Amino acid sequence: EATTSGWLAIGWSPDDGKMRNADMVIVTGDSSHLRVADYFSLSMKKPNIDDQQDVTQTWAARENGKTTMQFSRALKTDDKQDKPIELGVPVMVIWAFGPDEDVSYHGSTNRGAVSVLLVSEDNIRNPDDHLYTPTGDGSYTRDGKVFEKIKGVYYPVNTDGYAKIGNLYYQKAKIYILVDGEYLEGTKEGFYLKDGIYYSQDNQQPYAYEDSHYYEINSDGYYPKAGYYWKDSTPYTYDNGQYYPLNQDGYSFHDSYYWKGPNKFGYKAGHYIKCNNDGYYFYDGFWWGNDKRYLMKDGKYFRV
Repeated sequence: EATTSGWLAIGWSPDDGKMRNADMVIVTGDSSHLRVADYFSLSMKKPNIDDQQDVTQTWAARENGKTTMQFSRALKTDDKQDKPIELGVPVMVIWAFGPDEDVSYHGSTNRGAVSVLLVSEDNIRNPDDHLYTPTGDGSYTRDGKVFEKIKGVYYPVNTDGYAKIGNLYYQKAKIYILVDGEYLEGTKEGFYLKDGIYYSQDNQQPYAYEDSHYYEINSDGYYPKAGYYWKDSTPYTYDNGQYYPLNQDGYSFHDSYYWKGPNKFGYKAGHYIKCNNDGYYFYDGFWWGNDKRYLMKDGKYFRV
């Protein structure tokens, strides 16, 4: 429901909460004929209606300045334009609305994103629940055997006390990965945590985890992100085999100059001054290079 006399949309987005590669359900039309339909979006532009409609409209209304819709859809469909909705894990839900009967630009304020746990793992029902007895420590028993309940499904526990699904092990709702005979805390993406660093189960390479993304750490202990190299939460630039930390203003310092990207700067009286193609910057009536003053005449620099 939204306060609008126009279209209304709700969708399931990748982790960034944006429209790109999102699955959506949108209600459009005039008040006498509202249609709830299945859409998808490949970019930040107007979404497209799905070739295959997997949404069932149960109710839609527009009255008193509000638009409301109600629908149902299978958690997983055979439509490549739909995204599966996984129970027991947070889903990034996006929403938007606009004043027109058909989908139009929502503006900068009529949109949003929120992470929602649609159904907690403990509330996912299994028709065989009555056959399993809770032990009180998060596991279950049946016919003398111990099981872990994971997303509504019961899995037998091995002699070490872990249930295996694919390459992952579970114990009391936590994920583990078996490495050299040791169960290490892991993630659903296949990374395990050791000595405060994530490692890939596939290639054993170290990774940093920030902003819901994994970044491979190089042999020097740095990882690339957003145009810089990072280590211990500090950004660095890289030049001629050396890493240089950025200051609070976003500049690195080496070879007697401050740098931002490929451009070098001098620094005087609290200001960064960009150098010309000759490597000099102008301040207080003089040209400066390596913190020394110069005058320029006939295209040449003379030390003063």
